[in-house]
Amino acid sequence: MAKPVEIRLYADTGEIKRLAERIGASMRVVRPAFRHSALGAAMPVLADARARASYSHRIPAAMRVRMVGNLVVEIIVDGNAAPDAAPIENKGRGFVRHPTFARGGDRSQWHWTNKNSHPAFLRPALDAHRAEVELAIEAGVIDAVERTVGGH
Repeated sequence: MAKPVEIRLYADTGEIKRLAERIGASMRVVRPAFRHSALGAAMPVLADARARASYSHRIPAAMRVRMVGNLVVEIIVDGNAAPDAAPIENKGRGFVRHPTFARGGDRSQWHWTNKNSHPAFLRPALDAHRAEVELAIEAGVIDAVERTVGGH
């Protein structure tokens, strides 16, 4: 019986191990860099949304930016401070049923109407700044990765 042929391969995994360590180190830098970049990028959107809602005294003051977890930035409106914000924005879809009054404000003459609701302040503000938000976040994360993984 013939003896089996053995072929042994040896791999130096030192470089892979060092790369994995650098990637792990980069995540400790990338997360805060993302947070910083994302929060910074959200500020012009917040300012624009506040300007678009300037017809209200309560809505602009009730808006704020917050992080949700590690990767999500939200601009929210406090519904308790500005209860009219949600119906006005209506999540950008659907119809809003509301009363209209006879000329002269006679409330005994209520009429109801359905009005197609379009986003009033949040969505238009994000749409207006979407490209700069994406670039700012991307630049912050790339910088953090290059400083850690790239060894700079």
